[in-house]
Amino acid sequence: MTAMLTLERFLDQRWQAGGFSTEDVLASFLPLLRQTIATHQAGQVAPLEGLDELHVAGVQIWYEQARSRPLRLNRSAVASLEQALHGVLDIVGQTERTFDVGGETREVRDLRLIEQDDQPLARPAYILGYRCWEHRLEHHDPLCDVFVLGLVLASLACGLNFNQPEDARRFVAHRENLFHLHRQLHPVLAQAIARMTELDRHRRPQDLPALLHSLQHYREQDVEFQLELNRIEGFGGQDQHTRQQLILGRLQQRLFEISRRNRLLEFRPTMQSVNLTEASVPLAFNVQSVRADQILTWSDEFAGRLLRGKPVSLNKYLNFQEALYLPSVLDRIRGDARRDAAEFGFAQLRLVACFLRWANLKESPAEIYDSPLVLLPVELAKTKGVRDTFTLRLLEPLAEINPVIRHQFQQLYGIELPETLDLSVTSLDAFYEYLRERLRTSDAAVRLERIDRPRIDLLHERARRRVDQYRRRARLAGRGVSQYLDLDYSYDAANYHPLGIKLFSTYVCPPTNHLRSFTEALPRPRRFAVP
Repeated sequence: MTAMLTLERFLDQRWQAGGFSTEDVLASFLPLLRQTIATHQAGQVAPLEGLDELHVAGVQIWYEQARSRPLRLNRSAVASLEQALHGVLDIVGQTERTFDVGGETREVRDLRLIEQDDQPLARPAYILGYRCWEHRLEHHDPLCDVFVLGLVLASLACGLNFNQPEDARRFVAHRENLFHLHRQLHPVLAQAIARMTELDRHRRPQDLPALLHSLQHYREQDVEFQLELNRIEGFGGQDQHTRQQLILGRLQQRLFEISRRNRLLEFRPTMQSVNLTEASVPLAFNVQSVRADQILTWSDEFAGRLLRGKPVSLNKYLNFQEALYLPSVLDRIRGDARRDAAEFGFAQLRLVACFLRWANLKESPAEIYDSPLVLLPVELAKTKGVRDTFTLRLLEPLAEINPVIRHQFQQLYGIELPETLDLSVTSLDAFYEYLRERLRTSDAAVRLERIDRPRIDLLHERARRRVDQYRRRARLAGRGVSQYLDLDYSYDAANYHPLGIKLFSTYVCPPTNHLRSFTEALPRPRRFAVP
């Protein structure tokens, strides 16, 4: 059997044990929220006037359904007091200062908080304990429950006890920026607490099911921009120029589209990109004859030529004779880069020095991404001749770390990655060691493995598939296609299918297919039991 605890006792135990994580907060709070929603749908209100009726089973907060109460209304008194909030000026705070004879301040009291039961209620204010100002007017409706639920959520998330005057004062002073109370507080929870504990009843959430959905899917929710700024430590004390830079940085991050449609997050090859490693693979009949030095990677030779700032001939490394799609794709990429430079004033052509294959472990099931990691600004040029020559030139050795990956790692795991990487003074190996150490510090169970040796068999298969896809498209276009018997053949360079090879592969040595044994095998005879 599970021992029942009062909420206050449960809070004391958990605070002494280190407090609540975001998931812990929701595991305790959401059952209470669901039960309150059901009570409101039944036309009643929850027993949320203090903590006496709240219990904890395991980690879930609940109350006895028989303790639900009918609505208690005093609308005229509530409306009369609310008029103080709806004046011409929006009063955000009121304080009372007491001075001694020498003129020094002896006491400062926030008039938004009422700490004594006999203190008169002249305007909406916070009440000591888990109550709202409407309770003092003998009024209890669903919006009162929303307010008290916000106090309970603040207790779980920020470690506050509203029965203690000091905790209540701290909450009232920092309610607009709860990160002063808990730096690691999730912004969705901070946003929900601030809205639920509004003194103005019209500003509180009117739809609790929508609030429940927001908290259940807190990772997917948009956060108010001011809350993001409040999370920056020392933001209010920065000078104007620094604040402007921080605001612009945050605005840039909000422009990121964090979905698989963003090619900086999930890269998919298209005709606007070319994989130089695949394009360098010789399409030999025997894959075992392909040597590793024939494949273009970020090796010392290729990287050294680029980093010296001199044009590097791609014809030396790429397999133009067999990868027939290369000239047209490179021409298209070069044309797009020139058009971007003319329209926007800068070229967006980037060479990806390395990719990062990673998994978002906070999703269930884990989402796996292939993301470009290190991006280098390059210029692609073409020299016409009997055989056109394509050259690649590095514009500057200052590589950019994928901004989407930097944003995701900071938001998901709190890992800060550098914005740029100067490859003239450091190397990708040093950056790998840096990233591995940061991941190990965050979670020792997470490993980062470096793949610097190409898998020739896999690259050979992908390179052949890319060429076959191009040839199929060219065949559909009818480029020099002839027919002999039932075979299509062509001697066009873009659609090279010699008749001799077609005859050999079709009639002499047809390609093997692992499904062939199933399709050509005789069906197994069925046996029927005869009585």
